[in-house]
Amino acid sequence: MQIKENVNLAEFTTFKIGGPASFFAEMKSEEDLKEALSFAKKNNLKYFFLSGGSNVLFSDEGFDGLVILNKINKKIESRKKWLGKTRVRVDGGVSLKHFLEFLAMSELSGFENLYGIPGSVSGAVRGNAGAFGVETKDNLVSVRVFDFKSAKLFDLKKRDLKFGYRHSIFKESPDWFIVSAEFVFNNGQNREILSKMQNILAEREKRQLQNIKSAGSFFKNPVAPKWVQEEFEKEKGVPARASRVPAGWLIEKVGLKGALIKSNLKLGENSANYIINLGGARASDLLEARDLIKEKVKKQFNIDLEEEVQIVPPA
Repeated sequence: MQIKENVNLAEFTTFKIGGPASFFAEMKSEEDLKEALSFAKKNNLKYFFLSGGSNVLFSDEGFDGLVILNKINKKIESRKKWLGKTRVRVDGGVSLKHFLEFLAMSELSGFENLYGIPGSVSGAVRGNAGAFGVETKDNLVSVRVFDFKSAKLFDLKKRDLKFGYRHSIFKESPDWFIVSAEFVFNNGQNREILSKMQNILAEREKRQLQNIKSAGSFFKNPVAPKWVQEEFEKEKGVPARASRVPAGWLIEKVGLKGALIKSNLKLGENSANYIINLGGARASDLLEARDLIKEKVKKQFNIDLEEEVQIVPPA
């Protein structure tokens, strides 16, 4: 394992924003994790686990410590079949897109609605990524974890992971590195699965262009007062799920949809919950935009928006 110094973090995130990491290492095996732990302890370094970089914002100052990139991405293996279902174990560093395409080619159904979500499998597990009524937890069986404090590997069952809306126990446990995950899927038909995935991708494109310098949805959909839910349902003709309304709708209602915040930063034309780096934006610019959005939504709806994106302090 090679430890690099002063590595620009912007290139490892979908925002393309962030200063340098003092130290940077790519994890390709469980042995690499043990070496990284030894290096961090020896040099008294803080550390941060990075996956696909699609839901993280590094500061302009970077990170004064060791950034550990999950590149454990060699294996996706079918493990057991029974009653029309198949278990699949996948390394955490595998991209979610690649994993879903593997499932389609293996005629395994259940995650089609997640197609188009950027990032890695470990990132999807950590944040319980979801779209169109499907969440990562729905098909999860267990997760293999490396604990940086104890240097031990262990498995956690789904019931142990405290899953909630865009939440899991991993957000409470910064010393836990997701090595791999095991899922269970229904057996399906390749043609039907691929067709559904393409339809999902087309729907995502309608809501917001993909392949942009953005982290996707910046804020979580908040639980809203009854009067706000009713206003949303009347306007959109769909029910508020679990008393939540889309953050993008709230941002649109306060007049910020498509707004150019600065010459290098704007909100989405279709989904106002996307903050887009037009080129050269800094983390400070983005945090300024975040504060403006939160202030306006709070003033009009008395709702406190909460970031879905993880904002990483310099140290």
